Amino acid sequence: MPAVGSSTLAASPSSPSTWTGLKFCGSDRTKLSSVRDGGTLRLAVRSLPQNFNPVQVDGLLGDAASVLEPTAGNAVRLEDDGSWSTDPDYARSVEVVDEDPLTVEVKLNPEAVWQGGSPITSADMEAYWKVMSGAESKAEVGTSEGWDDIEDVDKDGKLSYRVVFDEPRSDWPLYVYPRLASVVSEDPKIFNNYFKRRAVSSNGPFVVRSIVEKTGTITLVRNPRWWGAAPRLNRIVFRTAAPDVAAKAFVAGELDAVDLTEETARSVLKGAPDDTVVRRTSGTGTAQLTLNAGQGALRDDDVRRALRLALDRPALAKAQAARLGTLATTADSLLVAPGQPGYRARQVPSPDGSRAKAVLAKAGYS
Repeated sequence: MPAVGSSTLAASPSSPSTWTGLKFCGSDRTKLSSVRDGGTLRLAVRSLPQNFNPVQVDGLLGDAASVLEPTAGNAVRLEDDGSWSTDPDYARSVEVVDEDPLTVEVKLNPEAVWQGGSPITSADMEAYWKVMSGAESKAEVGTSEGWDDIEDVDKDGKLSYRVVFDEPRSDWPLYVYPRLASVVSEDPKIFNNYFKRRAVSSNGPFVVRSIVEKTGTITLVRNPRWWGAAPRLNRIVFRTAAPDVAAKAFVAGELDAVDLTEETARSVLKGAPDDTVVRRTSGTGTAQLTLNAGQGALRDDDVRRALRLALDRPALAKAQAARLGTLATTADSLLVAPGQPGYRARQVPSPDGSRAKAVLAKAGYS
């Protein structure tokens, strides 16, 4: 985001395109009821995580979050359009009960349990907030971002609590549910070291059954204590492979889906089977041209206005995106991305060199 005293002239998506190869996959979202029961999904990761605690510093830097995603859940579910809703598997309700200070009340689903069978409670949330906020200095937390903005977790019995933020956050749904049981959050030794070759407790539809260093494989199976709708897959198997090796394994029929770079998508998938579907999407990052409006001629409003009139924002976005092989879209908001609720494209004047020169002349420049 631009600093105070700066002027943003153009912004556009900058993340490289994400390519994914899929086999036997239709182009539209498939209803769960039409998916056959059973089977194994074979995927790739770059390397075995150094720590299978996804919020510990070593786990955060690796592929732990991707591997463990099928084993985890949250009280809030993010929808395709960027909105959120309560996930009934984890909470009876999630409600903003006050906006000053921002206060979110969560009432937990009493059926939700950790992998060992113990219930997920307000005590888990309180302990998780404390360790993630940095209150326990010996715990090697990957990042305290967001958690250190929580002022308090006010427990109201075993299955209800209120999360009170000391300042508003639009991404508050990320910070209202525990990822770890209290027994882990409260012990720095367990938090830091216990999960180097074993996974943290599942609270999702799958559990990690095995981690085999020799073969570089991680196998997930159905969670026998899962209380929600049964998953269709029997297993998910991850194998370690560099991107080019993973792409070749996909072509050879050894993987069912693979994330590709633009290079591997074009060079390797030429030999992919006919039933392969390749999907591409832009990333969520942005690039912006920001000028220091606090020094020199740029302190003059007319000079900055002239620059705005002279620059072609769509052309800049297109040039930036062309290098990455993605689509060009100018971003008219620093808070909401195109396609999300609340986003509105601004009517920006077309480039006008003559007007730009006139405004510069008015400012004393020619």
